Amino acid sequence: MSRQDPPSQRPSAIDPARAAAILAAFGAKPSRWPAAEREALRAAVAQEPLASAMAEEAALDAQLDAFKVETGAAASSALAASVLAAAPRSQRAAPLAWPRAAMALAASAVLGVVVGFSAAPFAAGPAPLQDPAAMDSVIAAALGEAPPPWFDEANDG
Repeated sequence: MSRQDPPSQRPSAIDPARAAAILAAFGAKPSRWPAAEREALRAAVAQEPLASAMAEEAALDAQLDAFKVETGAAASSALAASVLAAAPRSQRAAPLAWPRAAMALAASAVLGVVVGFSAAPFAAGPAPLQDPAAMDSVIAAALGEAPPPWFDEANDG
C-alpha cells in the first residue's frame, strides 16, 4: 500500500492561467514565487504546457542575471561622457543683436534731435513778436485784459 499525504500537506491544483502569470511576473526561480502558491506551482510546471513556459522564463532569468549594472562614480562619469558624446554639436553662437539695436536707436535719436533743431526756424515761419511791446500785448490778451494788436474786429463774427 502506498502512503498518501494528508490533504493539508498536498499541494492544491493551480489554474494554468494563474501559473503562467506567476511565471511571467516572478520568473523561473521558486524562491521568488509567492509562498502560498509555491508548492502547487512546482507541481504544475512539471507538466506541459507550463514546462515550456518555465524553460522560457529560466532563459530570460539567465539573461537578466548576466546583465550587470555599473554603479558609483565610474558609472556616473561614463554615463555623462556617453550622453555628451551623443549630443549634437552646436553651431557657433550668433553674436548678440542688442548692441546693434541700441546703436541704431541712439543714432536715430541723435538724428531726430539734429533735424528738429535745424528745421525749427523754417517750420515756425517769421517770428511775429520781435517787439517787446507787442509781446506784452499778447500776454495781456492771453490773460484776458485786452485784445492783441492784430485782432481784426471785422472778422469777429
